[in-house]
Amino acid sequence: WAVYPTLAAAGLCSLVFFLQKRLHHSEAEGGKAADDESRPAAFVSFQRQWMLVYLITMLADWLQGTHMYTLYSSYNQPVGLLFGIGFTSSAVFCTFLGLLVDKYGRRNGCILFCVLELIINSLEHWDSFWPLAA
Repeated sequence: WAVYPTLAAAGLCSLVFFLQKRLHHSEAEGGKAADDESRPAAFVSFQRQWMLVYLITMLADWLQGTHMYTLYSSYNQPVGLLFGIGFTSSAVFCTFLGLLVDKYGRRNGCILFCVLELIINSLEHWDSFWPLAA
């Protein structure tokens, strides 16, 4: 079943890429400078490096989905409910966590994230769902 959404997403991405390249080419012909030519080489290198790390991170998160489904199934709770709790908590907390990270610093935010991630990952090994939900 996942083949069709994947193919649709790939087709949509290809269409957007094609249209962006065509628009970019027509702007360059119209006298406007091309984006890559107006950016410093160091910035373009940074963009490519950032995109590579971002794509690897997204791939790792995507691969984690099957593990999370198996884990949530083992709690004998509705899997949709557990994913819903996760997404809802992200929607609620992420709205103001960026402000706190800006206030207290990104380094401290990263350290706190690592500590919380270690706690969450250790809670996943318990047979009870409720410590993880709390």
